[in-house]
Amino acid sequence: MYIVIKNIIGFEKFVKSYLFLMIAMGFMGFFAFLLGLVDKLPNLGYVGDPVKESMNYLFTFSNSVFNRDGDFKLIRVAGYFDEPGTMAFYLTFALLLNQMTFKNRFYDKLIIFSGIFTFSLAFFFTLIVYFSFYPNWKKTYIRLCIILCALFFTISLTKDTNSISGMINLMTLSRLQNSDDGMIQGDNRTVYFEQGIEFFKEKPLLGHGQENVLTGRKFFGYDPSSFVGYLVFYGVIGTSIIFMIYLYQFTYIFKFNGDLKIDVFVLKLIFIELLLFIQRPLVNVPLALLILVVIVELINLRRNSTTQFENV
Repeated sequence: MYIVIKNIIGFEKFVKSYLFLMIAMGFMGFFAFLLGLVDKLPNLGYVGDPVKESMNYLFTFSNSVFNRDGDFKLIRVAGYFDEPGTMAFYLTFALLLNQMTFKNRFYDKLIIFSGIFTFSLAFFFTLIVYFSFYPNWKKTYIRLCIILCALFFTISLTKDTNSISGMINLMTLSRLQNSDDGMIQGDNRTVYFEQGIEFFKEKPLLGHGQENVLTGRKFFGYDPSSFVGYLVFYGVIGTSIIFMIYLYQFTYIFKFNGDLKIDVFVLKLIFIELLLFIQRPLVNVPLALLILVVIVELINLRRNSTTQFENV
């Protein structure tokens, strides 16, 4: 597929098509969100893995619906992915690809708007780093803080009197509060992260093997979906091989123009990808792997040529 993109389709058309696809899914998801508010959301049954309870709502999939049996539904949009966090993952890549090519602020706004309705905390935190790409990032942060403070104040003020505000509060602010065990309620990774570290220490080089972890009684109840899960599966050696295309980007951190300089753009890019992979290490998924390869090629073009992408 990469060969087809490089020699036939072209990187500009590929990125433009990817951005259009993600934005289209985002707006269809927004439409589904509105339909849920008036309880007109079509339900076409389960899709994919029944364990994840992902439902087909025609305009979007989702495995996270609040007030499912009430007179309205609040849906976390997942596009046509397995869950909302996965869509947020690929929307973040859409932001990065736009930043590396067109730098179109209107596209950014559409992508960010699409990501809001995933209600993914990871997406919101990643945005904080992403805005550092903007030349006027300080003004952007100030505006963002004002908007968020006004929004959260309104939600907090009306959560007890308005059902929809109450549900949105559960999907956002409540997930940042501490639970009885001292953990953040929206944090569904730390426990498995700590478990994974202990398993990793037992076999740090080659790991326990994926089949053993998924079927072994010793690992019952352990969720290997975080980055540490790869270390448990394959150890340092296997994980390094799997993440080789990501690690290869570190070779672009330094640039030589008479003297040694740090490429801050690449550094930010790698850091945002790290935030993504810590939460959702999908580097071995074909689409994510293809995007990473395209990103490496775009870094190359940025470093070694004067290639310009039309700002459409």
